[in-house]
Amino acid sequence: MGDTEDGLKPKKLVFVTVGTTCFDALVRAMDAQTVKQELVRRGYTHLLIQMGRGSYFPTKSGGGNGSIAVDYFTFSSSIADLLRSASLVISHAGSGSIFETLRLAKPLIVVVNEDLMDNHQSELAVELEERKHLYCARPHTLHQTIADMNLESLIPYSPGDATPIAKIINRACEKAVRKALCKIKGVRCVEIEAALKKITVLGNMDRKVIVKAVRKTGRRAELWASSSSSFSSCHCRQEDPPSPKPAASGFWLSCF
Repeated sequence: MGDTEDGLKPKKLVFVTVGTTCFDALVRAMDAQTVKQELVRRGYTHLLIQMGRGSYFPTKSGGGNGSIAVDYFTFSSSIADLLRSASLVISHAGSGSIFETLRLAKPLIVVVNEDLMDNHQSELAVELEERKHLYCARPHTLHQTIADMNLESLIPYSPGDATPIAKIINRACEKAVRKALCKIKGVRCVEIEAALKKITVLGNMDRKVIVKAVRKTGRRAELWASSSSSFSSCHCRQEDPPSPKPAASGFWLSCF
């Protein structure tokens, strides 16, 4: 028998985690009365929110009278035990949180942070939803996702071979980086060589803006340069501008 509430009703915990980020939109969505009522309707009794660096504090509740018990905290050295005890996990789109939850065979709803739409993590969440390993939502669609979810339809994730997942992550990262760079005014060409962790960008643009855009997707980035055929990081290589656009410039960037 599992834990019980007042010795009668089995305890069913919904654990929400935002990792080390600030994701007030998710915390606020979980604090909405409609979401809490839907969780009660689905049989959940307790809601525990790990709110990270956020500034929005949910309303605590002791439960009872047909309501859900609500508590929160900021950080913990480990959330493994909380994940194990949860009947449902609602998480940000960080790959670490996603795979730790899936390895524990816990039902998972991943909520994408819309303020980080260029982040490759959202691409990963969508891909895993298409494979029916989890549900993917936005803060404003979370209530409907909870109402419509059929947890029995989810396919358990098998961690045996990491190669397919690595390909998903790499493909999602490449797509997010290319999208971010192509939005920048003056960028004319973006070539990504994933195996070399190298990006070549051509056009009229500020190099600092390029590096900042790549880093915003969640990847580390440095400029590459060399006076010979070998490269060293933290510098910039100016390429010969391709004709017929003599004003264009380009450089190489390491992304890893």
